[in-house]
Amino acid sequence: MSGSFGYGEAAFGGNMEFFDEIEEREFSDEFEEPESEWESEDSETGPPFVHPQLGIGLPVSSELEFEDREDQEEEIIGSSDSRSPVRNTTKAPYRFVCRLEMIFQDPGWNGGVAMKFAGTGTLISPRHVLTAGHNIRSIFGGKALTAKSVTASPGQDRDKKPFGTCKVTGFKAKNEWMNDQNACHDYALLTLEKDMGSLKFKAIGNKPLGYWGDFEKGNDTRLEFVDPDKLKKSTVRVVGYAGDKCGYLPIEKYKKGAVCTYTPSGTVSKGLQDCLKAGLHASAQFGAKGKMLDPLPAGGGSFLFAYDADTCKGHSGSPVWAENKGLLYLIGVHTGPWSIAKGSCADVVPAGAATDANRAVRVTTNMLDNIRKWKA
Repeated sequence: MSGSFGYGEAAFGGNMEFFDEIEEREFSDEFEEPESEWESEDSETGPPFVHPQLGIGLPVSSELEFEDREDQEEEIIGSSDSRSPVRNTTKAPYRFVCRLEMIFQDPGWNGGVAMKFAGTGTLISPRHVLTAGHNIRSIFGGKALTAKSVTASPGQDRDKKPFGTCKVTGFKAKNEWMNDQNACHDYALLTLEKDMGSLKFKAIGNKPLGYWGDFEKGNDTRLEFVDPDKLKKSTVRVVGYAGDKCGYLPIEKYKKGAVCTYTPSGTVSKGLQDCLKAGLHASAQFGAKGKMLDPLPAGGGSFLFAYDADTCKGHSGSPVWAENKGLLYLIGVHTGPWSIAKGSCADVVPAGAATDANRAVRVTTNMLDNIRKWKA
């Protein structure tokens, strides 16, 4: 495993091109999130596009024509969707799972209109959320852009936010992701403006929220390295905010094959329009369990692992965990289908896995060392 501690660091407010050294930035006064929501009476209009990793992009304050930008990847494994909604997100570990709202602003497309996406992260300290790197820096039109702003809502359940919403003030991520979009290093640590994990909430009997790995308030969750050899036959679980759902309901009916898509025709259905207007897109936690297909796959095996639990856009950044003797070990960060792992993460088929296997960035000793350093 790499011993490098190189990383990019920033406060939100700009799109940084290179991260050879640490960069620190203050919030920009040039961008403020408008209060208005997107609305449309025309069934032929909708989001500007469906991002291949982030999912539906919702214009923050404009009505724009839908543009189908890139083909979508499959993340539903097999012939049926095994995911089910989490109906009580105040319980652990679900209250540590955060809905992320990320705003990207592409200066080279549609006049720099800001676009809103949904993702997932995990509270792993009173003030820090672990998520996928592409929730913070992703490719738009062939160019890597950094999010302008992010908010986190722990344990959100549709329109209910039992623990409120907190702004993200900055982030840290590996240079290998920020500069090269290397899938082996697709993770980031977000810093919240408040110690959410230490705050007390009525929803849980005026007790502190806690966080994943908190020995006192983490309810048997653990954040530590687990030997891959011990995970060969394990069951893995993934929970996150599904971008193909409107509350608990699917946006579109699944066809045989259960391909995770949104609007393959390039138009937006009335159901999706109503969902977006109501603010319910990707607002509910959906979980699935599956088999560990390969804990040490060829090509990126030191950094990635493959499994067959179902996911979709919006699940990016979700915790992937395995249970042992009643303890829930966070073993990875879900980042998407195996087939799009690139860079030094060779695009190969793991042993015993189909080409549409899902993948996570492994919680390694190197990642834990980085997290400890980044939190300091």
